[in-house]
Formats: sequence, structure tokens, C-alpha cells
Amino acid sequence: MNPVKEDRWSYLWPAIGALLFVIGNGRWTVPLAAWLWPVFMLRFTRTQRPVRGFIIASVILMAGCTVQWSGIMKGPVFIILNAAMGMVLAATFLIDRIIAPRFKGIVSTFVLPLAWTTMEYLGSFGPFGSWGSLAYTQYGNLPLEQMVSVTGIYGITFLIAWLAAVVNASWQDEFVWHKIRGIVVLYPGILAMVLLLGGARLAFFPVDSKTVRVASVVAPSGENIITMLSFRVVENGFSLVRCTCEGLTMTVDYQGRVLTATDDFRNKEPVIISDVPVKGVPTPYSATGDLFAWLCCAGFVMIAAGALLRRKENERCTG
Repeated sequence: MNPVKEDRWSYLWPAIGALLFVIGNGRWTVPLAAWLWPVFMLRFTRTQRPVRGFIIASVILMAGCTVQWSGIMKGPVFIILNAAMGMVLAATFLIDRIIAPRFKGIVSTFVLPLAWTTMEYLGSFGPFGSWGSLAYTQYGNLPLEQMVSVTGIYGITFLIAWLAAVVNASWQDEFVWHKIRGIVVLYPGILAMVLLLGGARLAFFPVDSKTVRVASVVAPSGENIITMLSFRVVENGFSLVRCTCEGLTMTVDYQGRVLTATDDFRNKEPVIISDVPVKGVPTPYSATGDLFAWLCCAGFVMIAAGALLRRKENERCTG
């Protein structure tokens, strides 16, 4: 990977990133936007001095979080939460800006996804859990969702963040094929494998269980967590019946397929009836838990330590 160069278009990239970020999560989630906005934001922060890039990214992402979740999260607590989410995201890009240039090739592309996954996972121990995870933006992509039965939601977070790093590594090497072919071949190969295996699970191992007929009564609920719960279903291999008010009432099988659904805003029918599988299936995630997330945390610590050692070696050589 070539050293970071000044980019005359550098302030165009955060503008594009900001527009995509607003529709990349929250109220107006467009799944594709969640894959694209980190590409442009990373391009911007890598062409800026670390502090300046961090400050500008913080302002953009804090404002973007407020717009993303408008109408969903309200009150002063959520204003603070939105600001914190924006700052954490900006800090992730700052970490990449500081550490990634100290490595070459494929290794440099692991800094952002390891840092992002670590931040998300450690943040899940807070009062809001995994709320706002990048993985939830991919709700409805069933082949990709099957990945969480192995890695949990953090496997999807890693893949999305890794794409941004791979594209930017190629960008910095001016898309010269002999310089980027290793990275360019590796990432699409892994993504294709994930999607093919997920599709194969859906096609060749369909839900096979006796069902029980369930009537769901739409009842008041202040929570808007059906998307999060649908990922829990795939992770742990059980079916779900979820009743809400001011949202979606749904039944979902253990592969994430929606069996029945009603939108309380559009359909005032108080009862839905569905046939829900009685038995679930064991999943690797239900056996290993957040092993993948912990491996990402360990990988981040190792790569940060490696960057520190390289810095000390450079200082010793130049001193």
C-alpha cells in the first residue's frame, strides 16, 4: 500500500459518505448504503491529518446519527446516545488512520474491521446492548443472515467494515492490478463463500419441524427491536413470536424467514395466526457464543501492539 496522499477531492468523499450514512441505518435503512458509506468516510480520514479528520468525521457522524434515529429515539438521553455513537464511529476511523499506515498489504486492511468489531462488541455491554449495530442494516438478506449462526452479528459487521478497508487499500495503490490482486481476490472470495453457504443452508437444509398454530394479539410495547430479535433467532436456532404496538408484529422461523407479519401503523387487525416450528436446531454460535467477537478483540490488541512496536523500532532507527 502506498503512503497516504493528499486528494484534491477529499472533501467530496465525506459529503457522499454523509448522505449515504443517513440512509445507512436507523429510520431509513437502505442495506446497500451501509456497505458504501464507510468506503467514502475512510477515504476522507486517510487523506487528512489524524486530528483534523477525526474532528470533521465526528461532527458529520454525530449529526448523521441524530438524523438516522429521528422519530425512533427521543429525549435528552438519546441525544447523548447519538453523540456517543457518532464519536465512537469517528474514533474507529481515527484508529485506522493511525495504525493502518504502519502495515502493508492485506494486514493493513484488517485494522478497520477489527477495530470496528471490537468497538461494537464492547459497546454491547452497555445499557443499550447491540442497538445500532452495522449488522442489523442487512435485515432481510437471508443468505448473509445465516452467517450469524456461526459468528453472531459481528461477522457481518466485520465483512462490511473490511470492504471499506479493501477498497481504500486498492484506491491508495491506484488500482494497479499487480499491487492489489491479492486483496481483490481474497475479499470477494470470502464474501462469495459466505453467501453461497448461506444460500445452501436455506436451499438444502430447510426448516423441518412440526408446527404449532399460534395466535398473536397485538399489544402495547414501547420497544422497536424486532430486527434485533430476528438475528437472535438465527444465532441461536429457535423460532420467534413477537407482538408489538407501534411497529411490526411478526413470527419468524429459525432461519430468519418471516412467516407472518402485520404493521400496526397500516393494519389495525388485532390478531394474526401462524404455524410456527416447534423445534429449533443447534448452531455453532449457540455452542461457542461470542467467540468470533472475542477473537476480533484479541486480533485488534495484537495489531495495535504490532503498530506500537514498529513505531518504537522506527524511532530507534532514526534516533
